[in-house]
Amino acid sequence: MHRLIPAITLISFLTACSTAQHAADWNAWVDKTNASYTTDKSAVLKVQDAVYLKPGQTAYLSGVPEAPHNMSWLISPPARLSEVTVTFDSAEAGQEEITVKMLELERTFGSRLSDFEISDGVFFSGGLSGFGTDDPRYVLFLYNPEHSKAAEFEGLSFFPYNPDYRVEARIEARENYIPLLLQTERGLIKQFFDVGTAHFTLNGVEAELPLMSMAGENGELTSLFFTFMDDTTGEETYNVGRYTDVHIEGGELPETLTLDFNYAYNPLCSRSPHFNCPLVESVIPTAVRAGEKYAY
Repeated sequence: MHRLIPAITLISFLTACSTAQHAADWNAWVDKTNASYTTDKSAVLKVQDAVYLKPGQTAYLSGVPEAPHNMSWLISPPARLSEVTVTFDSAEAGQEEITVKMLELERTFGSRLSDFEISDGVFFSGGLSGFGTDDPRYVLFLYNPEHSKAAEFEGLSFFPYNPDYRVEARIEARENYIPLLLQTERGLIKQFFDVGTAHFTLNGVEAELPLMSMAGENGELTSLFFTFMDDTTGEETYNVGRYTDVHIEGGELPETLTLDFNYAYNPLCSRSPHFNCPLVESVIPTAVRAGEKYAY
């Protein structure tokens, strides 16, 4: 004779299993996030230098690959002839060009420049930054595989996983996405789109956050992100605020979304001065002790 399992016991068991899986997924994400700072070819902490070119500007690479820790980008021509120059031209949106000159070699690329190798392990990559604004730029990242910051990195610090910071939010979607210009930590501007608002309760406190995306039209959503400050900002967490990404299926915002603040992370500017991170304006009126910490 089979004994029936009480419904409350079954629900508790399923909840415990679900929480354990969420925690396991989060631990895997933490490991992947830590690795991305040092082990990837284009790891954050391997960026030796970066320059944000205006249309018509040229960047000159100073230094020699034999001493990559001394290499940097210059906007003005150096006293010693540079072996590598990169010029950004933008006649109009969608017609951007990058011209790279290296010794006798000259090549022209479109809006994306991937892994242009200077010597073994030393390379640069580039892409558009701030387009849709009146101050468009082209960013060039110079990578040094032996950067001291990557060698000294001991890992990020996180609050322990807490299922209470995984909440269901009611979504108020916008029919038409609104262009949103955000100031960045570099004093530049980036454009995103305000696609809707998330309404939720956290720690017994009602809150709302704008949802942002790179996609400019309804039906094209694949991911979005939200930014926030809270009562831990500037004390236990990064003083500019934190970000969280959300995956979207079907191209449009659903009526509800799960927001998991355990996945909150610091912008790349918290670890490297070479990135261009939007400043945070939204505030959650409670302490969000989940996600990445920051040591002062």
